[in-house]
Amino acid sequence: MVSKPQYGKATYIVQYAECIMIKNSLMIFIFFVGLALGILVAKIYAKLNLSSEGQMRFDLLNIETALVFYRNEFGAYPEGAVGLSVLYRNGKSGGEPYIDREILDPWGRKYNYGYISVNGVELPFVWSYGDPQFEFVYGRIVDKEY
Repeated sequence: MVSKPQYGKATYIVQYAECIMIKNSLMIFIFFVGLALGILVAKIYAKLNLSSEGQMRFDLLNIETALVFYRNEFGAYPEGAVGLSVLYRNGKSGGEPYIDREILDPWGRKYNYGYISVNGVELPFVWSYGDPQFEFVYGRIVDKEY
């Protein structure tokens, strides 16, 4: 709060102008601090999102490996209706599961399994819908990445 002028009206105007300059300087400083924090938060979010995508790719590779082991044991990939559950349960042979537990993507959703037609050939396909904030699908045709 500005006190009453001691030396007349001119001194009061100078004190008032100095107060406004200090407020403006403070507002500019707060603006730039906020801008820097916004950029920092955006970069951190981008790094976290990239690590989630990396985890998703790693999970898909593990599921693909389990599918290949299943195919080697039974001569074919699991039926689409059975899905991935046969990999973390005791499968057809009743032996050890190929995966310890059901794997969820980094966003807490189940991975999907089915068949996709490539040049008239039905190939097993594992995919995730990815981050719910963005519309993309990342998947792997078993033994090939697309």
